[in-house]
Amino acid sequence: MLRTAMLAVVFAAIIAAAQFAPTPATAQTVPPKPVYLAVGDSLTGGLYATNGHGWAYMVADALPQYQLQIVGATGVDNAIDALPAALAAHNPQLVTIEVGINNLGQKMDSATFLARYVTMLSILKSAHAPRVVACTVPWTTEAPGSEVEAVALRYNAAINFVVPAFGYEVADCWGATVGRYDYLSSIDGFHPNDAGHRAIADTVLRVLLPPVQWLSDVRR
Repeated sequence: MLRTAMLAVVFAAIIAAAQFAPTPATAQTVPPKPVYLAVGDSLTGGLYATNGHGWAYMVADALPQYQLQIVGATGVDNAIDALPAALAAHNPQLVTIEVGINNLGQKMDSATFLARYVTMLSILKSAHAPRVVACTVPWTTEAPGSEVEAVALRYNAAINFVVPAFGYEVADCWGATVGRYDYLSSIDGFHPNDAGHRAIADTVLRVLLPPVQWLSDVRR
């Protein structure tokens, strides 16, 4: 009888201890950051920038709430091909587009460029990308008065015309770089150096950030 009573007391103590025992700490799950998708050519990829840290990476530095994903696109046609899979995979909340320089080299006429650009923007619109910033074609040594410059300006007129029609924003990367030979890489005299990448990044950030925050990030 005494043994039975003792077992009952021990059992009750075990139950009580279990009720007040601390529960194991549950792992805190950190939600993934929304994606900033930078779509563009070798300038977006950071070619000839120090450590490859080009303008898109500089933009991402100022937007730590996003995680950067880069989609290489040698021109507008390649962007059209690459965008559907990239949008489905990343569901980006911010997209930048920088294409056109290689299309100049391919001698794509401005009417075709406009039509392809509309197709590209339509893909973004269908994917419900909430914020898109499109760069005008950055300057890459087109000589004043040359046919290449004339086509580049027509490309940029097309970008400035059609991008706002889709509810998106334009960053004037041409205006930020035109005539600035000091922004060209000493490696090939064509791609931007670090200062050129910084100028493009700042132009994009002026669109993305309120002026006070943009100035704070630039001076940091």
